[in-house]
Amino acid sequence: MKTVKLNLLPIALILLLPCLYSGCSGNPVISAEKKNPRDEGSDPQLTRVVVSKGLAKDIVISGVKQGDVSDNLLKVQFNIRNVGNKPRRILYKVEWFDANGIMINDSSQLFQSQLVRAGEPVALQSVATTPIAKNFRIKIQAAKAN
Repeated sequence: MKTVKLNLLPIALILLLPCLYSGCSGNPVISAEKKNPRDEGSDPQLTRVVVSKGLAKDIVISGVKQGDVSDNLLKVQFNIRNVGNKPRRILYKVEWFDANGIMINDSSQLFQSQLVRAGEPVALQSVATTPIAKNFRIKIQAAKAN
């Protein structure tokens, strides 16, 4: 019986190649949401989960405002600032949750692009598409072509 020796290096490279092109390293995200999900005041406190080292040193969320607009739809505004020394193009989206913390899936949850110049404050706004939205989370990541 003949023994076959396999060289695993080419197989490993073939398996890892798609990861390299699809971004296994990922595009880290800054995520922020209300500290108290039931806080209905106009200036709720935020909790912040920072996943990105590079983006987190340039983009800070300085505050959030919330209020109701027509038909009792929740509107939110995140005030961000680029504290870095070069312009940053970011992608952001707001996810909406009901009173029980269940995410509301709708077509408005697409990433939007925004250029933030160095030192510039920017207000990112979004309005819920349903009156059952009571809480929110913003996700911010660096655009690929930054």
